[in-house]
This record gives sequence, structure tokens and C-alpha cells, in this order.
Amino acid sequence: PISFDDKDVIIRENEDNFNDMRLYFVETGCAEAYVTISGEDVVVGDICEGDYFGEKALIEREPRLCSVRAKGPLTCVALGVSDFERLMGPCKEVMERRFSTYHSLIEAAKTMDHASVPLVNE
Repeated sequence: PISFDDKDVIIRENEDNFNDMRLYFVETGCAEAYVTISGEDVVVGDICEGDYFGEKALIEREPRLCSVRAKGPLTCVALGVSDFERLMGPCKEVMERRFSTYHSLIEAAKTMDHASVPLVNE
């Protein structure tokens, strides 16, 4: 397991070093996904025990869509690219179903009043 402290940034928006990317599974604690718009961090989702994040960039081989930071102490298990492709390949379709939601939330954050952006896990 990997431990993070409050406010530690685990992944960064637009990060594109594919070989260093990981998929994270949350064991304990919570994190928040956010995008930076006009210098302001806008939260677009909460990620807690049993959730995972980081899969979209690995599947699509694209830069990270948003950043994720710890909300208090956080413990995760991570899979690197080669392990992800070997172990999670059969689950790829299930994970891809969430992508349209991700894009919708990011677009909402860019166009709406930031206080009214719906969160992923609400």
C-alpha cells in the first residue's frame, strides 16, 4: 500500500508521462478529483474506500483529465501500466462506461457556477 497525507496530490491534470502512470484503488480514506479553471481548483468528484481512479488515462493513453488529492490520510494500492494492462484488460469495457460521466463533469465545471458542479459519487 501507498500512504498519502492530507492535500497530497496523487495525480495531476494534463500529466502525460504514460510509463509512470498508475491506477489507484482506495483502501482507506478519501480523495477529491478536481480541475483547475482560471487558477481556481474546482472539485468534480469524491473518491473513497472501495473506489478507484486513474484508469481513464491508462486505457485511452491520454493525458490526465483532472487532478486527485488526498482529503485527510489516504491509503491506496496502485497498479503500474504493465500490470494494469495484464490484469485489468478484461475489465476495460466496464471502466470505459464511466468516461462519459467524467467528461460531462469536467465540462460542467468549465461552464457552470463552481458551487453547483455535481460530484461523481453523489
